[in-house]
Amino acid sequence: MTSTTEVDEPNNLASKQGEPDAMITLQMGDKIFRTLESTLIEESHFFRSLLSGRWTTPKTPSNALLIDGDPEIFNYILRYLRRGTYPILYDQTRGFDYGLYRAILDEAKYFGVEKLCDWIQSKKFESAVKITYSWQTYEATSGNIDGNGSEPKTFQQTQMSRRVYQCPRGIAVHHGDPQRCGRVCNNTRETLGDSYERMIDVKYLQVTVVTTHTQFMDSTVE
Repeated sequence: MTSTTEVDEPNNLASKQGEPDAMITLQMGDKIFRTLESTLIEESHFFRSLLSGRWTTPKTPSNALLIDGDPEIFNYILRYLRRGTYPILYDQTRGFDYGLYRAILDEAKYFGVEKLCDWIQSKKFESAVKITYSWQTYEATSGNIDGNGSEPKTFQQTQMSRRVYQCPRGIAVHHGDPQRCGRVCNNTRETLGDSYERMIDVKYLQVTVVTTHTQFMDSTVE
């Protein structure tokens, strides 16, 4: 099945292939591309030579130029030729897709798009993504750990302990706050004598939530 990508609008100066701003139809595999001649020849040495009239290029019955290339990768090449937009291939989980950048570079070399080749070879795409981190620390028992949101999060757990006041009567709501204990608690403490341990170690789990923030910079800047 044949599919067609975005189409540039031709102006009124020309309508035939080979004339300035003529509409050019390309076929790569089963995919059709239609764009302006000026889009193709401005930065591509390959298309500048191809459309100069010096080459005999095979065509389809519908007059599309047959091009030996990868149609999926050519989408990135054509987007750059049309808008000067460099491909930002970054996933928050997997990072940069270096394999796809390699494939785009090979096609960019074939089509003679020098600026795009230089941009990929110098790995300028790495500076087009800004990554920052923020973190918050919670007690695991607090019930307010924020694990929501679309940004990636990692969780770091640490076993901690603290010294806290112990109610002599063992009343849970009094633990940690001696002001809650009244006369009865004080009398119990006196009765217990040396066996009463005022301060005890309480263990708890501390959770640090680290959030990764990704900001994509202007992809048209070299």
